[in-house]
Amino acid sequence: MDKYKLVENEISDKPREYLIQKAMKMKALLSSDEEGEREAARALLSNYMTKYAITWEELDDEVEREYLVEFNGQYHVLLLIQLVYKHLGSGHCYSVYKSESEEPLELMKVRSKPSTFVEIQLDWEFYWRKFNEELDLFYRAFVEKNHLFPPEELQQEDDEDDNQDLSEDQLRKIQGMMNGIDISTRSKSLETGVKELQDEIH
Repeated sequence: MDKYKLVENEISDKPREYLIQKAMKMKALLSSDEEGEREAARALLSNYMTKYAITWEELDDEVEREYLVEFNGQYHVLLLIQLVYKHLGSGHCYSVYKSESEEPLELMKVRSKPSTFVEIQLDWEFYWRKFNEELDLFYRAFVEKNHLFPPEELQQEDDEDDNQDLSEDQLRKIQGMMNGIDISTRSKSLETGVKELQDEIH
């Protein structure tokens, strides 16, 4: 996910926060000990702010602003909400709804200072990647625990071992996960299945 933008006017194909953070780096050079560097930074920053309609208020890190953040799926947004809560506490993350139908969109509104929002963004990208790595191992552990493989007569000699590309540490982690997973069994008699079909028909 790399689409982070301010709710206010967007006049560039770059994410608004990217533009602001770049301007803030230029602003930091205004305190340089070198007069020449300060003057160069002032001219560069002035041109940059004019080009992208960036205001001095946007460069004030003490001012909270609202950001629209796109997400993809339940756990992606749950992780975002958790990280906003970690950095800012309650009351800084809201769902965005369609006004005409009141259905939630795949957008969240985050109210934060710019520097804190950058930290949330970086955490979100990092922990989402780690979450998916762990989820992949959990899936493998679930399949192994429930032995979701074909019987021997259906197996082929050239069937690949799905776990052959894993390291020893990953294999140990899968084994540990398996210890915490219950075996799930589905046992349904033919009579019960027929009755359910009859109920659906009638």
